[in-house]
Amino acid sequence: MADGTGYRDDEEGSVMLLALVVMLVLTLVGLGATRSSVFEIKMAGNQRTLDEEFTRAETAVNLAVRNFRKPEDETKETDMAALLNDTDNPGNQTVSCVETRSLDGVALARVEIRRIFIPESGETGVVPGLLPQSNAVPVLSHRYYDGSVDRKRFAVTATAMKRGSVEPSHTWVQKGVALPSEQDRDLF
Repeated sequence: MADGTGYRDDEEGSVMLLALVVMLVLTLVGLGATRSSVFEIKMAGNQRTLDEEFTRAETAVNLAVRNFRKPEDETKETDMAALLNDTDNPGNQTVSCVETRSLDGVALARVEIRRIFIPESGETGVVPGLLPQSNAVPVLSHRYYDGSVDRKRFAVTATAMKRGSVEPSHTWVQKGVALPSEQDRDLF
């Protein structure tokens, strides 16, 4: 029945119900947007951490390649000399040099340098004491002839340190270095 306003008596509260349904839908949309924003913030934080670790590893590997013959840690100079001197150590392919590279007192990465070589039959080619990524190198002969120069192959791997820690992260960079064999005669 209609009263004098033109509305039926049985429609009382329908606007309230419609308003509640609209508010519920808007609340659910707002919650979804908030959850999505939190997820995106976490993703951005993880990407930032990955970028920082990659930069630390790349900086350390570039420093190690640039200063290949002179380790940052002077106690490692004998390790580097043994690594480079395959005249005195021809059969010892598992020789390596491991150090932590720093820049302005901040530990950047663990740097591992090893020879690249073809393992003897029955050997795995794994150098003990190195992280797995440092042993993930191509199987190539250590010495090779390049035009008119006899060269030696090395792998330089830098594994970034976690921020504010001396614990290696899962981010690493690896570069190959080929030196002329005659270059290191003055060292030995």
